[in-house]
Amino acid sequence: MFFSKFDKIQYNGKTVTDITNSILVKYRPMNNATLYTYHTIVDGESPESLAHKYFGNATDHWIIIILNTIVDPYFDWVLTQRELTAHVNSLYGDGNGQYIHHLVDITTRKRLDEVDQAKYVNNLGQSIGVIPQNIHPVSNIEYETSKNDLKRDIKILAPQYVQDFKNQFEDLMNREGLG
Repeated sequence: MFFSKFDKIQYNGKTVTDITNSILVKYRPMNNATLYTYHTIVDGESPESLAHKYFGNATDHWIIIILNTIVDPYFDWVLTQRELTAHVNSLYGDGNGQYIHHLVDITTRKRLDEVDQAKYVNNLGQSIGVIPQNIHPVSNIEYETSKNDLKRDIKILAPQYVQDFKNQFEDLMNREGLG
């Protein structure tokens, strides 16, 4: 496994692989469209399942992680619906997913500032028509879902370049003294 060459660090009380070694900081993501394709992650897909699907080998999942500059695979990867619900409950409290996170002016697509937001939130439910039709309340669950959805589109290295990528990565690791 490639990550065996990385240092270990303490994270949340566990010893984990430090994927933020200097080699990753120096790594510049590929921008050449012929080297990769885009994939939209669906609920339940993992780096391992995608590596198996595209590369034929689940242990090459680290290539997907590096190519997409994922630092923390637990929180930088798309959460499943169940994980997202648990995350929302842990952030906002059980049952508070429907509470308003912020307000958006749908004509300008801009989030309201704190003053306007406080004015409209105080008027919510008092009388119909108090809040203009162009003001949309965004719930905690909507907000967290939209953040999660931004992680869905990722790059997948074209299979014909996988071995070359591994070789170049190993060379870089050896040059940095990490191999």
